[in-house]
Amino acid sequence: MGIRAYMDNLYIHTKIEDHVETLRWVLSRLREHRWKVSFAKAEVARDDLEVLGFRVNANGVHVDERKVWDITKHPEPKDIKQMQSFLGMVNYLSDRMPEVALLT
Repeated sequence: MGIRAYMDNLYIHTKIEDHVETLRWVLSRLREHRWKVSFAKAEVARDDLEVLGFRVNANGVHVDERKVWDITKHPEPKDIKQMQSFLGMVNYLSDRMPEVALLT
């Protein structure tokens, strides 16, 4: 069982046969501490998920192709602030992009 939190989001990753039990456990703990859940935002039993610019599925964690497209189509930086912004975006994804040196 794996449960990760980022800001006000919870990510629960389990084997499908354990998912309902884990979800019940998490919801009971949230209720116990009087935390509210937005069921309108909830996505349950997903095979593929976008998390912070990455695609997460049974095959692992991969850079979302839309983020790669954003980088390749990013306008050329005109000043130091724009360059820092561009390099920050590239650096954030670089662990999962072996070809990142070609982009910078």
